[in-house]
Amino acid sequence: MTIEITRRIEFDAAHRIPDHRSKCRMLHGHRYILDVTAKGGVINDPGSSNHGMVIDFTDLKNVMMDTIGTPWDHALLMWNEDPLNCDAFHSILDEACASAGAEHKTVILTNVPTVENLAQIACAMLQDELDVCGISLRISHLRLYETPNCWADVYPTDDAHQRTHTQPIGALQEWMKSDEEMLTRKLHEEEGP
Repeated sequence: MTIEITRRIEFDAAHRIPDHRSKCRMLHGHRYILDVTAKGGVINDPGSSNHGMVIDFTDLKNVMMDTIGTPWDHALLMWNEDPLNCDAFHSILDEACASAGAEHKTVILTNVPTVENLAQIACAMLQDELDVCGISLRISHLRLYETPNCWADVYPTDDAHQRTHTQPIGALQEWMKSDEEMLTRKLHEEEGP
């Protein structure tokens, strides 16, 4: 018998939709809510902490937080082709934060960060992480709320999951890059092998 369970996490992030005809083209933020429904069999292992469960909700929460919640929380989710994604913008942001004693985090994506694209990316990343961790669950439904009244639903199929592995959304070669990772990569390129 297959059982479905759902876990929710919340995070805050900024984004913009550069080509939008209205105010969404401006930098703004949301309180995102991510619901992940996963299906699997009930663990029948007397004496085990997970006996009688599909997965411990805390374990699923940890995967969700490590993969999406923490990296995306209080980050600027930015499309790699956004005209603002340039050295001048990042320099101004770096200088402003440094002078204020603040920090910032930018996640570069190969898709416009609409709720639809973010939901697809999150679903693929989470399923990948569940697979890597050896957790035999399949995501059957993912809902990402951008606002209380607006959300996107993803219903992956095994077919879609396989396509995601071989041809990520928007030909994404790396799911995301933080400013620190990009800086580290730049420094290594300048230093040479």
